[in-house]
Amino acid sequence: MSALAVSFGFFLFLTMLGRATLALCCWRGGILRSWLLAPATGLATAVLCIMMLNQAGLPVRAFAGPMTWGLALFALGIFLWRRPVFPARALAPFFAL
Repeated sequence: MSALAVSFGFFLFLTMLGRATLALCCWRGGILRSWLLAPATGLATAVLCIMMLNQAGLPVRAFAGPMTWGLALFALGIFLWRRPVFPARALAPFFAL
């Protein structure tokens, strides 16, 4: 059960990071579409940060924790600044899956 909770938490983290990235880029593809695209965008953002820091010569173990906290604070700051709309009714069928 804990592995499922960790997986769901990671998915939620990537979704919030991706939605913040899309809000920062002023992406105008529609509210529902941006929330559905957010996990892939969040994963791409995290992977690009990991690759840049690792290719700079840092081991992943050295920056994984601070990078995670930094990306979480980045997402929180963008959410406080941009205040994205959460379409709960439109996303309800996707929660069932």
